[in-house]
Amino acid sequence: PPGSLPLPFPPVAEPLGGGYDPAPLVAEIVPMFERLKRLPWVKDSESSEQSATPRVAVFGDSTGAALTIGLSHWLERTGLGQPRIGVSELGCGLLREGDYRYQGKVLPRPGHCQPRRAAWEANISAQHPDVAVVSFGPWEVCDRRLVPRGHGCI
Repeated sequence: PPGSLPLPFPPVAEPLGGGYDPAPLVAEIVPMFERLKRLPWVKDSESSEQSATPRVAVFGDSTGAALTIGLSHWLERTGLGQPRIGVSELGCGLLREGDYRYQGKVLPRPGHCQPRRAAWEANISAQHPDVAVVSFGPWEVCDRRLVPRGHGCI
């Protein structure tokens, strides 16, 4: 294959203090994405106006990260698209407001989560995808308190 990535993903991080701590996984997956960016089939190529092959990027949480790797290999092998690296943050769901309930405890959004709008705009400006795949993950279906210090979780 054009490049190999260390798969499968590293083991799931143990919660610290009852919350989810993705830091160990982030530390391991960031170098994987850096290697993916350097593969020849991820490099920038002709614009979509010059090619019938769309540039495809995935955005989401760790579910999006896994999808990026598999989809990139598939796009490269089939020639049906040009892989691009979107923004996939471990432990950071699409919904950024409010606290969430994990393992019975109400916790704030992890501090490492980037401001989504700015991160996605910068990525789109750099990667120029024609197609953006937005991946929903487990953080979109957990109980969430939408108003900080509000009553209960929904």
